[in-house]
Amino acid sequence: MYKKIIIAVVFIISLLLPATAAADIEDAINNSAKAALLMDASTGTIIYARNENERRPVASVTKVMTLYLIFEAMENGQFTLEDLVTVSMNAQSMGGSQVYIEANGQYKVNDLIKSIIIASGNDACVAMAEFVAGSETAFVDRMNDKARELGLSNTHYENCTGLSAEGNYMSAYDVAVLSSLLIHHDIFFNYSKIYTDELIHPGGRKTMLTNTNKLVNTYNGCDGIKTGFTNDAMYCLSATAKRGDTRLIAVVLGEPTINVRNNDIAEMLNYGFANYKTELLFAKNQIIKENLHIYGAEQVKVSAVAMDDICAFVLKQKSDSVAHTIKLRDDICAPVSKGDIIGNIEIYMDQEMIDSYGITVNRDVKRATFGQCLGYVASSFCYRGYYNIEDEP
Repeated sequence: MYKKIIIAVVFIISLLLPATAAADIEDAINNSAKAALLMDASTGTIIYARNENERRPVASVTKVMTLYLIFEAMENGQFTLEDLVTVSMNAQSMGGSQVYIEANGQYKVNDLIKSIIIASGNDACVAMAEFVAGSETAFVDRMNDKARELGLSNTHYENCTGLSAEGNYMSAYDVAVLSSLLIHHDIFFNYSKIYTDELIHPGGRKTMLTNTNKLVNTYNGCDGIKTGFTNDAMYCLSATAKRGDTRLIAVVLGEPTINVRNNDIAEMLNYGFANYKTELLFAKNQIIKENLHIYGAEQVKVSAVAMDDICAFVLKQKSDSVAHTIKLRDDICAPVSKGDIIGNIEIYMDQEMIDSYGITVNRDVKRATFGQCLGYVASSFCYRGYYNIEDEP
């Protein structure tokens, strides 16, 4: 559900602002990137974008998709963090950024993921790709399939690392959307917040790991996501930061230096935090309406709950104009499973709908059996009979 909302419902913030405010954004965000985008992570609202659909090499920012598929496979039960991965000669031989894993050595999934996120290890990346899909080629096929599934129309992969290869590209918009999906896996932040760590190899040798995203150590609230550099891609970064309930994602591609890249990201984030805020209306699984009536259901107490955090992302000066409407279906019939959509919460700003979130039930609801139905009817009949006797004149 989250994937569909974050991809399908993107609102260009300029629609909600006067023309002068849009001009102010251009004046405030004046960076050197070939392509850039700033968005709210919870709603997908775009604050600023330039050349956001241009296809560009993104270097190791490619690993956002690699990590997304790794976490997806792990959540589907394919493996655990404690499982061992045997490193191939192919994985060991990867160039570029490395953590120097050993061919035929066995490493925990946990350590390889840590090495990818913190140190951008290409060798660890290929080792995990081979472990998940059998070969890097098969894994890259999955990457491209997933890009199509998610509607990332300006994305194509030739490898899982981001090493220079013709036909390996993403757009700033696609990077931002995929980054927002990656961080929906909360486990990602267990690694991305780390600035320094170490990888202990099977024989006891140690490799120091330093986070390639220096903003994790220098920018207030920054806790991810992924850097990248090759000669053709130049300096790239997808970064996220959170302050209060507001989480932003900023993407720059094709920057001339590391310092310019980091400064431009910081400038974009500063603008976002200074001018916008996220209002949390309902938390995930929070009860919205109690004692729902569900036709043909067994007699159990059922409540409508939020499927995800329900937020409104607004200009701070417009926060008083936010309202919401709860719309439940009037034909809800058993059986109903937790996760089934039974209605929506519509978010309005200045009386214009800007977003919609699904509502579900807080538990699975079975259809009543024939015997239960007879019991309900009998109980109802007896109750009405007793009531009538007592109230006869």
